[in-house]
Formats: sequence, C-alpha cells, structure tokens
Amino acid sequence: MGMRFKLAALLIALVVFLLLFKAIAQDKMPKDNSGCLVCHINFETEEIALTHLKKGITCAHCHGVSHEHMNDEEAAAKPDILFGRSEVEPACRKCHEAHKNPDAVAKFLAEWKGKRRPQGRLILSNAIC
Repeated sequence: MGMRFKLAALLIALVVFLLLFKAIAQDKMPKDNSGCLVCHINFETEEIALTHLKKGITCAHCHGVSHEHMNDEEAAAKPDILFGRSEVEPACRKCHEAHKNPDAVAKFLAEWKGKRRPQGRLILSNAIC
C-alpha cells in the first residue's frame, strides 16, 4: 500500500507540475507582434498577420517565441519554427480544418500563382497562404 501511495502522489505532483509549466509558458507568449515588427515591418500591414492578430494569434504562435532570432542583429539565427513550402498548408490545418472560402483560394491562385506577393514570397500551388 505504501508504494502505491507514493507512486500516486508522485504522479499527481507530475501532473500539477506539467499544468503549472504550461500555464507559465502560455503566460510568456507575446500579446502582439512588436518584437517581430522591429525587423519585419512589412508584416505590420500583411493581411494574414493582421487577420490572425485580430484573433490574438501572434507570429510566436506559429513560429515559436524565437528569442535568439529576435536578438540577432545580424540575422544569422532562424526563428524557432520555419515552414517549407509544402509544410505551409499542413501547418495551417492544425488550426483550420479547411479554407472557409475555396472560391477565394481559386481566385487568389488565379491572381498570384507564379508571382511574388508584396512581402516577396513566390506563390506556388502548394504555398497559397
């Protein structure tokens, strides 16, 4: 009985620790994109960044807090999380089950496929966002 009690107490302590750790980590999540906009000023008016920010989703929610990247004046350090072209849509699907308006996606591709967006990204069929 004594060993089971100790094991149960240890398990409860671990669960409490993990819940507290998660709460502390979430509390340190930036509330805006100001740390990113110091260098990435073009994202201040970028449609996707603005749409997400209105819902409280900052750059850090997708790219990690990226402290090393934000403090690197020589731009050698990469953000914590980057997405290759083929990873963009699957990454979006973690929060978005499907595009709200498939017709808008088709219209977007008709307008932008093979061209560069204002932020410089070349739009291909597997990188629509």
